[in-house]
Formats: sequence, C-alpha cells, structure tokens
Amino acid sequence: MTAEWKITAELPIGIEVDGPLSSIDPASADTSLRDLFYEHKLLIFRDQHLTHEQQVAMSKSIGPVPRAVPTSVLATDGQLGDGELVFHSDLAFDPHPHLAASLHALEIEPAGGTSTDFLDCVDAYERLSPDLRARVDGLYALHVFPGSTTQRISTTRPEHYPRAVHPVAWAHHATGKRALYVNTQATASIVGLASDESDALLQELFDVLYNQATRYSHQWRTGDVVLWDNRALQHARNSQMHMRKRVLQRVIIDHLTFNERYDAFIASDAARLREDPALQMYPSLERV
Repeated sequence: MTAEWKITAELPIGIEVDGPLSSIDPASADTSLRDLFYEHKLLIFRDQHLTHEQQVAMSKSIGPVPRAVPTSVLATDGQLGDGELVFHSDLAFDPHPHLAASLHALEIEPAGGTSTDFLDCVDAYERLSPDLRARVDGLYALHVFPGSTTQRISTTRPEHYPRAVHPVAWAHHATGKRALYVNTQATASIVGLASDESDALLQELFDVLYNQATRYSHQWRTGDVVLWDNRALQHARNSQMHMRKRVLQRVIIDHLTFNERYDAFIASDAARLREDPALQMYPSLERV
C-alpha cells in the first residue's frame, strides 16, 4: 500500500508535507516518500511525535541508516554547542559525504526562536554563467577536516587530517543533476590551480552560491521533522545563545556515522584538535 502524502505548502526550497510518518515500514516496497524527497530535496513535517525507532524507520525509507545508530540528541547544553555554523554540507571532507539527515524537534523554547537555513546547490550550478560553468566542469576541489565554524577554512591543515577531493560540479548520486559542491567551511582549494587562481575562482563560486535570493530559513517549533538532501543542499545555523531549549533528535542517512569513521583519528589527535581554533566553539565534533 502506498502512503498518502499531502503537500500543504510550497517553500522557497522544498515543501511542507502532511502524512503518516509514524507508521512507515522500511521493509515495504513503498518508495513514495523517497521519490518525493529526491524531487524536492527538503521535506518539512509539523506536529509529529516520533520515537527514535520511528524516526529511524522513516529515515530508512530514504536510504541506509547505520546499523548501530545511537539515539543522537542535540541540545544547546550538550554536544551541539550554541555558536553559529556557516553554510556547509556534512562530511564534505569525506570520500562519501552523508546522503541525507533527519532532525526531529523534541523541545524548542521559545517556539520559532531558532532556525536552520538551507540553500540549493543544484540551483546554484544552474545559475552559473555559461563561461563560469565551462570553467568548472571537469575541475575538482579539495575539502579538508575540520571545517571552520564561522569563516573560510585555512589551507594549512596537517597532511594527515581527513580530506577528500570531489568534482566542483558533482553529479547527484540519485538524480544525476549537477550541484555546485564547494563551501566555505571545508573547501580548501581547487586542485591543479595556483593558490591565487584557486582563491579567485572559489570566491566567484561563493558569490553565486551564497548571494542567491532563493533560500529557506526553517523556524523550529516542537514537533517539527525536517528531512534534507545533504548532497544537493547546504545548511547553516544561527547562534543559539539566546535559546532556553533546543533539543533535536537526529538520524543520519548513510552507511556509517561520523564517530564510526573518525573516532580513531580524533583519539590519536585529541591534543592537537583541542588547540584548533576552528573547534573552540564546540564541546564535541559531532554537530549540526
């Protein structure tokens, strides 16, 4: 049986949807939510009351969820931290960035006092001028961990830090559409270009990417569920220092969690990482 999804609002990016999230069976052959997700890139559901198990089941209808996924609750007084986060794509510095993510707001005080902002990297690529598009097609960018929180990443990261090279115009794994895959948090350089040429080209791309009028700012309230495509969109977060409560339940849609990939690296480099100015705002590296 195919679930019934009712689109209740068209957003600048994505849609607001009403439907039976709590009763999704990931073992069924129903692909309707997945199809809706990859068509719109961002799905918003209101007034939900999902257990962690129900959120995992819903997320599995989009893609794989880590086998031993923990209950990951992000809060202003916990591992999330309360500082600003610039626009980014989670794990851009990994050869296989997260496919997607879901967040469920368990407690938000005051309602609407905190937001997560989204912008569309597919739309950004399509808005490049023909000349700029021709320049970047076939180029690759180097992405390095750890990403900066509020400013352009430094290129002077130690060589053993996790890093990955991705096409600047990356074809999406599910839709085939090209996305402009660079961001200020993790993109260090354009491979094969001199430093000044790389910086100049990245700045041109950032001007297109971050100055676009089309973006969506989701104002959180208790009960919200947000699903987003991590390889087609970037997200950012404003400062949370004014919030009384911001508790979000997260499920990563991917084969492995951040910790499964990088616990060994973090343990071996703990002293150096604690001194890294890009991480001083955060009590933990596992963040949104």
